[in-house]
Amino acid sequence: MEVNIGYAWAQLQKAIASDHEEKIVEWRAVIDGMRAGTIAVGSRTPTKAPAWVTLRVATGGFATGDYLAGAPLATWETQLAAERGLNVSRLALNLHFLEARETFERFESGAYRIEVPEEAALLVVAWLREREQIDEATALVEVLSPWFETLRFYPRFTDAAPSEPRATVRLQELSKTRASIANARRQRRFDTQRDAIRVWRPLFDGALAAAREAFAGTLAETTVAALRADLDRAGVPTTSRARDAVRIVEQLERFTNLDALERHALQHQVTTRGASRRDDSAAVAAPSHADLRRVLVARLFAVPDDDSAPADVMRPVQSEEGARYGVPAGSALPAYLEKKVARSWDASLEELVARRVIPSGETLAIVLPQVTGHLRAQTIEDPAARRLYAALYRAFRRRRGLLLLWLQQQVRLHELPWAAALEATRRRDGASMAHARDVVGATSALAIRAFPQTITPNKLVTELSALFAEAGVQVPLVEELAADIFMGTFTAKFVLAAKATARVLEGTLYQRYYAIDTNELAKLRVPSTDPKASPSDRSSPDLTALCKRRAPGGPTKSQVGANGQIIEQAQILTTHNLSSLFDALPLREHLGADLRTAADRCFRFVVRRVGLKHFRLAAYAWRQMIFYLSFVDDQAAFLSAARLRIGRAKPEVQTMFEPIMRGLELAAEGVASNQPAFSMSGARLLLAWSL
Repeated sequence: MEVNIGYAWAQLQKAIASDHEEKIVEWRAVIDGMRAGTIAVGSRTPTKAPAWVTLRVATGGFATGDYLAGAPLATWETQLAAERGLNVSRLALNLHFLEARETFERFESGAYRIEVPEEAALLVVAWLREREQIDEATALVEVLSPWFETLRFYPRFTDAAPSEPRATVRLQELSKTRASIANARRQRRFDTQRDAIRVWRPLFDGALAAAREAFAGTLAETTVAALRADLDRAGVPTTSRARDAVRIVEQLERFTNLDALERHALQHQVTTRGASRRDDSAAVAAPSHADLRRVLVARLFAVPDDDSAPADVMRPVQSEEGARYGVPAGSALPAYLEKKVARSWDASLEELVARRVIPSGETLAIVLPQVTGHLRAQTIEDPAARRLYAALYRAFRRRRGLLLLWLQQQVRLHELPWAAALEATRRRDGASMAHARDVVGATSALAIRAFPQTITPNKLVTELSALFAEAGVQVPLVEELAADIFMGTFTAKFVLAAKATARVLEGTLYQRYYAIDTNELAKLRVPSTDPKASPSDRSSPDLTALCKRRAPGGPTKSQVGANGQIIEQAQILTTHNLSSLFDALPLREHLGADLRTAADRCFRFVVRRVGLKHFRLAAYAWRQMIFYLSFVDDQAAFLSAARLRIGRAKPEVQTMFEPIMRGLELAAEGVASNQPAFSMSGARLLLAWSL
């Protein structure tokens, strides 16, 4: 199978239509590389670079041919070279930090920042050399040196060392939050309103008064000249009143030459429009948000980059700040800025979820590597190596995944040669593994409580898998597959996840609703898990055949639709990770009554999405809901409340929901969806790919 260039072309057209210059350049690079054969889309190594090189990857997993650590020298790199008397080149900088004692000193102090994994490499070399592991250091340099001219293997240095790796998390570093607030645009609507009240309204009133004087024969030339000067200072008119003021002044300048029609129109304005009476000055008396933003930015710049946003950073303007920035002391900062500042709060996952700083499972997946990196780093004895490992782990998790074909796996952390050197020093014991198990249990429960209606995002799957591995527990967690590149088969973890469903859901509402033969799942053969085995040995023809047989079939618009039906059946049989999590962790006991709440939230979500005709998201949430309901004792109460809620929905939603609700009620009564009574009653399943 080959990836068609049409997807990339379509993305380029979207970028052009939205005038997004960065994406235009990105997608042109993808297309040019595919045409020239220098980019092999679908490969684990789509360019000439080895797998450990961090590629610049466009939406959908398309490599652009560029390397994140290979961009043109940044200003800070040029300054580094100048300060050390080096040639301004990446080769010179790499060679310098390969040999300089400064590199190890930076490693020990922690006064550096790792944005791309490659930037940790020479710090590891310095550490190995200090530990007298010369052979290991030499071997690592041999791997890196062919890329010294291209890639940056040294970090950006900072003025101060960060604090020790923390157990709390933040959504993004303070430097990024600070930059986003500092670069915000002025509020044009506020500026326009302020100018209309403070500038154009008085000018309009003055022009009207001058027009009255003109008709009375008492208008002085100096009055008109003063009005013209005021117009020139006011600039471009931005409101209808402002344009009227300009027109009146222009007519006054040639008053004696006005024709009858113009004179009549001006006379009409003089007699029908009086001076403005409403006092809107209070509306613009408050300081502008742009000025208040300057106060906040100054406060944030006073905080070191590696610190969190201070708790009192949103306090009212102090007297010295008011004098410095020209705003009244005591002014409150705009409340909407607190949401931006909150992105750099240090807190637990639970607190950030409760305060809506983490609003989705996708955002949780962005933050969770900080937890995993900290947990894994604690198994390294050397404090400096521990700090570097945590920073490297977070940078690695920021890598975007590639579009891969033929059951290939994304690059793992240990495949980075310098990361492997750090990994070799990790020492896990019973206590660390138990702690990892507690963390993955708490995180899984948090995701279900906070985002019950969404399936586990792929990035969250990756991080939960890493936590389970740290706990020494093998749990088959599966990713969401893309229907447009589906290879028509499933790997061992899908089979193992289906077997977990057989264990967890035997005799439940979920089994009846989706008519699952748990004995058939339990007997599925598990294919090879050896990544070196052939794709055929690593795929499951049994599960593929079962999913095809279960797929509703019927007309589909394309092969993508047919693939989508097969993939959805795999999601049903694996519960897209819920069974695996409940099988490995005591989540039923930990969540307790929260499962009923989760089901309620899913149902409300489904009703809204069906009303908006977002059927795929509705079907996913519906499946999650049925799983939770399978562990709820009073299903009748839930069904009764659900009927009441549907009764309040729009008539068209009620009509769509009737056969779907009937199917759920029959399954609750013990009727499986593959029994004749189910279809004869007019009941139907809510499926994402059959609507």
